[in-house]
Amino acid sequence: MTGQRTLRGPAPWLLSVPMSIALSWTVVCPAPASSQEIPDEDLLALSLEELLNVKVGVASLEDELIIETPAVVSYLDPQVLRRMGLTKLEDWISFSPGFVFQAGSAGQPTQMIRGIQDPFNQKVLFLLDGVPYWQPSHSDVPLRGIPLEAIDHVELIRGPGSVIHGSNASGGVINVVMKRGVTATTATFEAGDLGFLRGSAYGAWSLGTGTVSLGVEHTQEDPHAATARTETAAGGIETALMDRRQRGSSVWLRGEWSGLSATLHRFESKTLGLAGQTRFDNATDLVYAGSLASLNYTRRFDSGLVSVFADVNNAHPRFEVENVSGTDDGGFRFANMGRGNNRARLGLRGQRRLSEGVSLLGGYEYERRSSEAYELFDEASKATLGQLAPETDIWEQSLYAQADLRAGSVRLLFGARYIRNELAGSKVTPRAAVVLSIDDKQSVKWMYAKGFNAPNVVQQVLNISGVILGDPDNRPETVSTLEMAYSYQEGNRLVVVNVFHYWTWNFIQRVYTGNGFEATFQNAEAFGRSGVELDFQ
Repeated sequence: MTGQRTLRGPAPWLLSVPMSIALSWTVVCPAPASSQEIPDEDLLALSLEELLNVKVGVASLEDELIIETPAVVSYLDPQVLRRMGLTKLEDWISFSPGFVFQAGSAGQPTQMIRGIQDPFNQKVLFLLDGVPYWQPSHSDVPLRGIPLEAIDHVELIRGPGSVIHGSNASGGVINVVMKRGVTATTATFEAGDLGFLRGSAYGAWSLGTGTVSLGVEHTQEDPHAATARTETAAGGIETALMDRRQRGSSVWLRGEWSGLSATLHRFESKTLGLAGQTRFDNATDLVYAGSLASLNYTRRFDSGLVSVFADVNNAHPRFEVENVSGTDDGGFRFANMGRGNNRARLGLRGQRRLSEGVSLLGGYEYERRSSEAYELFDEASKATLGQLAPETDIWEQSLYAQADLRAGSVRLLFGARYIRNELAGSKVTPRAAVVLSIDDKQSVKWMYAKGFNAPNVVQQVLNISGVILGDPDNRPETVSTLEMAYSYQEGNRLVVVNVFHYWTWNFIQRVYTGNGFEATFQNAEAFGRSGVELDFQ
């Protein structure tokens, strides 16, 4: 395929061992112990059965065991993964069935879930403590922008999660859950080959009746030699050796007081020294920057809870390209440096338990997605050479409800979300599940879910002649998944076997136009795919 690129690491042995050999030092400064805290010697004595007895909340509002939850969910423990030498969030996620990462030609990690992929990760919903976090223009997510020392665990849903989490969840959901209630202060420094350095720290302190938590991190990897292969327009093959350099920094702050939670997050990640799309002499620098502010107030009652929330995130890329117009340096930027690229959300959610076996969930969300005009600029003069995409501002509303019924060993869950997008129209995404508990160690699940994605700015109106063209006629895509899973948990064993089949309609894909290296986005014909997944711990 014209313009396709293969990146190869610095040495063959990297294929069978962690991507870097690192030495790390961790300093732990615990808070004064209370009578309820677990002594270190007792913590080390916990059985593997107790350590595996974890709960997840990404598929519902209440934390529950993996064998009980009405979805195919994986739980990732950062302590285990970091001891294996894995130093990036995308490497952690790749240890789950169905999740595969690829290095994009521009430097961003591209997530594939069960074969569903988009160059800017539009088909996976990224959550930070349950709050959606992605670029309104490209839909890309901050995979390299979270302080690892502050992460408690990661929860993954394979397949649509749209009833609770809304649009942009057709392929799956990644929920990064930060530490809560851990008052120890920890700091880690790691150093390894390929110039790898990371400093990461986490701390939590009591403040009156609440707590304040802080996480910070800085990373770099320099240099990282990689071989790139690309097809020329004449059908030949060119190769070149490049130095990949990566930089990243992030800060996360959360305060909690009597049902009120406030979060602030800021990150910037850079991937430097990569080849451009058509030639090796136009190396690019890709900079991602973003921030998130969220508020959530939850009032709990004997028979349920009510939550009111508001959040806004700003996220945008900046490409700096050598020889972008043949001889001059420049690149692609937003009109006001991306300050107006915002996704703002307001919502209300409630849950009520009608009886011991019946509970109802419902909510409403309003979302506004704004993007500045996307421009081509000249590096020397800083002047704008042309507009590649106009300024956009659209809204999306959704209303959802779900019923959860339990009788003996049977759990029945069904619900739906009504989504109305200003440009893409209306859509209903249903969800249904049956969970049969064979005993306290085994369960069988049957699940159906449907996901919805509206085309983003890049897919609709971006126009970079000879490189990428959007199509304003692109229609929203839907993905429906039917699954059956068997789960078994005993002692130090957790086994999940899952069989799935999904169908897609109006699937938005990137295809080449036949004009040199130029590509466009278009709706594909309906297709389906089946598979079997095994998750063993």
